[in-house]
Amino acid sequence: MADCQLIGIDTKIARAKQQVCELQAAIRAWVDTTPHEIIEYSEVETKTRVFAIKIRNDLPSGFAGMVGDVLNNLRTSLDYLVWELTDGKGGDRLYFPVAYKAKSVKAMIDGVKY
Repeated sequence: MADCQLIGIDTKIARAKQQVCELQAAIRAWVDTTPHEIIEYSEVETKTRVFAIKIRNDLPSGFAGMVGDVLNNLRTSLDYLVWELTDGKGGDRLYFPVAYKAKSVKAMIDGVKY
């Protein structure tokens, strides 16, 4: 494998690790605001004791972007790895396939739009 591309893989993974730490710190800060309340009550008919969590503060909208950044860096490192393992043979069709369903991955590998 070429050292140049391996550095790219290592860089993407290192950045993803840093982003996970940043996300954990942001989650801790959000949790420290006590964004929830535990409510206890009894069901009158069944006499069942119930515990519920009431969310007072929604998750910050930036959390989704932070998770996306982590996943993007990890996914890119997989693409770089596939490129290196094949010496770049395959051109623009060369990537690490990701899909919601196994049959979609197979179709992607076979070159069929699914």
